[in-house]
Amino acid sequence: MKAEKILNSLVMAIHMCFSMSAIITMLHTGLDDGFIQRWLYAFYISVPFVFLALLIFKPFATITTRKIMCGQYATTYHLCKSLLLIIRK
Repeated sequence: MKAEKILNSLVMAIHMCFSMSAIITMLHTGLDDGFIQRWLYAFYISVPFVFLALLIFKPFATITTRKIMCGQYATTYHLCKSLLLIIRK
C-alpha cells in the first residue's frame, strides 16, 4: 500500500508538472522556436520539487478533505462513510 501511495504521488507530480510547466513557460517566454526546449527543461527541473511537496502535503490535504466532508458540511453520514472508504484505498 505504501508503494502505491508513493507511485500515485509520482504520477500526480509528473502530470501536474507537465501541464503547469507548459503553461508557465508559454506565458513567460511565448511560443517561439525554443519553446519546447525551455518547456522540457522546466518540466525536468520541477518534477522532483513537486514530488517532494506532494509527499509532504498530501497527508494534510487528506485530513483537511475529511474534516470538510465529514464535519459540518457533510449532508449525511453515508457521504462521510463513502468518502473515508475511498480515501483509505
